[in-house]
Order: sequence, then C-alpha cells, then structure tokens
Amino acid sequence: QACHDPDQVAHVKVLMQEVNEAEAELEETKSWLRKQADVWVSQDVDFQQARKRTDMACRQRVAAILTELKLRHQQRLGVRAELTRIENMVLDLEESLASGQELHAYDLRLHEVIKGRERFLQGLMQATSTVQGFLQEADSSTLERARELEALQRVMELQAKKAQQLNDIDLLE
Repeated sequence: QACHDPDQVAHVKVLMQEVNEAEAELEETKSWLRKQADVWVSQDVDFQQARKRTDMACRQRVAAILTELKLRHQQRLGVRAELTRIENMVLDLEESLASGQELHAYDLRLHEVIKGRERFLQGLMQATSTVQGFLQEADSSTLERARELEALQRVMELQAKKAQQLNDIDLLE
C-alpha cells in the first residue's frame, strides 16, 4: 500500500529526476575535462618547446661568450709575450748601441709601440670584463630557467594527481 501512495511515488520521481540531472551534470563535467585536457597538453607542449628554445639560445650564448673569452685570453697572452720580447729588445739595444741619438730615436719608437700595446691590452681587459658580465647574466638566466622548470614540474605533478583523482572518480562511478 505504501508503494502506491501518491506522495511516495512523487517523491521517488523527484529523486529519480535529481539522479538523472546529477548524471547529466557528471557527463558534462567529464566532457569539459576531456576538452580541457587537450588544451592543457597543448599548452604544456608549447611551454616545453619555448623553454627548450630559450635554454638552447642561452647555452649557445654562453658557449659563444666562453669562446670569445678564450680568444681574448690567448690574445692577452700573445700581447704580454710581445711586450716581453720588446722589452728584451730594448735592453739589448741599450747595450749594443753606442750612439745616443740613434738610441733616443729608437727608444721613442719603441715607447710608442709599447704605449700602443698597453692600450691594446687595456682594451682586452675591458672586453674580458664585459664577457665576465655576460657570463654572470647567463648564469643568472640559467638559474631562473631552473626555477621555472621546477615550478613546471610541480604543476605537472599536480596535473597528474588531478588526472589520477578523475580516474578514481570514474572508477567509483
């Protein structure tokens, strides 16, 4: 008799309607999540590609800076060797030349050559300082990229957990 009671039948119909609405909402949510998963994967792929390009550019820049630094260092060593050779020549000439006028003229020329080499050496030292600044900037950029990578890995872990929870929900249904 209670089964045929109109109030109970109406209550059961209302409950069935709510269950149907909840199932429809669940399906909509699943559909939205599947669509969003594609968008998230696409965004992640784009981000990874951009990060790889930026990382490669930074690595190439560091390699170029290191190559230039090595070249400058070799040039500096060459200039120092040349300065030493010139100084030895000056000492030899002082001993061998008897004429003061010839020695004086030659000394002036050597002095100008030495001044030119010193200016060149100063330019090399300034270039080295600039390259060291670039290296520090590249190190800073690399550190920042590493931090970004760690943040991205945390996001990816959260997304994996979220996907696992969605799978668990699907299994419970």
